[in-house]
This record gives sequence, structure tokens and C-alpha cells, in this order.
Amino acid sequence: IYGSQALFIFDPNDKSNEIPKNVKGLGNALKRWPYLPPYIKDIFLKAFSQETIKNPNRRLREIEWLKALVRFRSEIIKCSCGNEVFMNEGNTVKCDGCGKPHKTANLLKVPEYSFIATRGTRLYRCQLGMCNVDHALDPIALIVAKPDNPNVLGLKNVTTLTLKAYTPSGVVKLVKPQEIIPVKSGIKVEVYDSKLEII
Repeated sequence: IYGSQALFIFDPNDKSNEIPKNVKGLGNALKRWPYLPPYIKDIFLKAFSQETIKNPNRRLREIEWLKALVRFRSEIIKCSCGNEVFMNEGNTVKCDGCGKPHKTANLLKVPEYSFIATRGTRLYRCQLGMCNVDHALDPIALIVAKPDNPNVLGLKNVTTLTLKAYTPSGVVKLVKPQEIIPVKSGIKVEVYDSKLEII
């Protein structure tokens, strides 16, 4: 905190501040770093690079952190053993706690990436592209169990807007606030100036 020569512990170009493996209390950083997805590592490396530390005008903006952390949160699922698992781009992964494989039937595709569509998944404004930082965490949609069939997932419109959904055959359906459409591959939803696709 008070160091005059601040150096990130995972700086790729200078290992002089690397955590010794036998230091107590810092083991979690060493254990978790390898499991982080590349885009999270990249934002930390960029934020704590020597160039950024020495040049305040190069520091990351709040919206960049929000976008990365919201994406990161959207890729975390909870295993039945209680362990949290990262599903980067919806790829099948094994829980490192119990070894159980996790896969997803559907993904939500936003302009920059795709993420899992499972019960409780939330979509925020910043995931759709450019937006004002004040509206970055405005909720757009929530994956829920359909009221008439708890085994079927639906995408619930949690905005105050009526959204347009396009079926794979091109039929347009209006989705009013609080209405639910099925989570089915090929459905596209127009949200603000962007599109969300279920794949």
C-alpha cells in the first residue's frame, strides 16, 4: 500500500514481487489465478501494469471493470457439492471439487461473447455493448422456470420496455415487461440498439 515501487504480483515482465510459495495468507491468490479466464487476467494485468500505474490517464474506466466483472459473474455456476465452477463461453467443465461434469443446453449470445442460460442467469445492459456507466447494471432479462412447467426455462423481460423477439422462422413476437419467452435455440431478441440470441 505504501510502497514506492508498486509492482503487481503477477506482472508478466518482472517477477521480483512474485509471491513466495511458502508465505502464509497469500496462498489463495496463487491457487485462484490459474483458474481465472483470460479476459479477467488481462484486465488485472492492464490495470496494474507499470505503464498504467505510472500514467493515471491510462487507467481503466469504471465501465471496463463493470463489463468484465458482470461477464465473469455470468459464467459462474454452483455445483451440487457447493463448489463454484467457471463455465467460460459455456464450455463443458468438470467441478474441481467433486469431478462432476457441467454442461449447458443453451447459451445467451451477446455482441462480445456467449454465456450460460441456466435458472437464475441475469442479463445486464452493459453486456449488450456501449452504454452509460450509470445504466451499466440495469437489468434486462432473467432466466426463470416457466410458471406452467417448472422443467422448462424461459427468458423473462425485466425492463419497462416491450421487446421484439424473432423466432427461427422469422415470426415476430412482442414481449411485454414481465412476460416470458421460451429458452429455445434460434430465438433473437431486440434490446435497445443490440440483439440477444439464444443458441
